[in-house]
Amino acid sequence: MTAQNGKEGLLVALETRPDLLILDINLPDMTGLQLLQRLRGHAETRDIKAIALSANSLPEDVGKGVSAGFAAYLTKPLQVDMFVDTLAQLLRS
Repeated sequence: MTAQNGKEGLLVALETRPDLLILDINLPDMTGLQLLQRLRGHAETRDIKAIALSANSLPEDVGKGVSAGFAAYLTKPLQVDMFVDTLAQLLRS
């Protein structure tokens, strides 16, 4: 499932309760950090694991994502092997 912005992503997640979320940090209407915070505010989505995906790869950007509660922070261009390994690890746990 996909969403075009944070508001839509929140609604999709609340309706479908996926096993895992992949959130772009730079959404058109909010940041992925803000969306994660909103997701954590709902009992239905509070415990869903989330991966941050961003072109922002500075150590402080990664640190903000990890501190916000993302289970992983992946940067663009996406390294497919790392992405697949991260998905497998998070879906197993």
